[in-house]
Amino acid sequence: MAEFDAPTTGNQLYDDHAHLDAAHDRFTDADLELIEDRLNELVADARPVTHYTMDRTAAEATLDTERTRIDLLPDSITELRIVEVAGLDSDGEPDADADPYDRTACAGTHVDNTEKIGELVVTGRETKGSDEERVRFALAEHVDDGDDTDPANAEDGAA
Repeated sequence: MAEFDAPTTGNQLYDDHAHLDAAHDRFTDADLELIEDRLNELVADARPVTHYTMDRTAAEATLDTERTRIDLLPDSITELRIVEVAGLDSDGEPDADADPYDRTACAGTHVDNTEKIGELVVTGRETKGSDEERVRFALAEHVDDGDDTDPANAEDGAA
């Protein structure tokens, strides 16, 4: 969400759909199309996803603590699981030795390569409060007729 200067404030992932909350006034339909395109580019890049452990002190010194919210973890947690999505080399190919595209502390389940995710569809957005937007998306294989938006839950139509 960096393209929109919209820090992520929360997210929830399920088997077939997800939502991402961001500090942003309002995403337009064009924004949602751009988000969907960018998500699918990342999937198509077939970037390796790796994980490893890191000492908490090192993680606090090297990771974006506002984004990872390490400060919310109990002090008794001294080692963190770090998940890293590979960056690209100068030819635009995935490269585990390049600066990572993303690196964060996460205890969740992850694929080992972005291509295993499959096509994603942004299914809508909703306002969650002042300067807070939720973007909903799903795996394309779980979206009927390209739109799984429930009108009762959406302020705007799907992208």
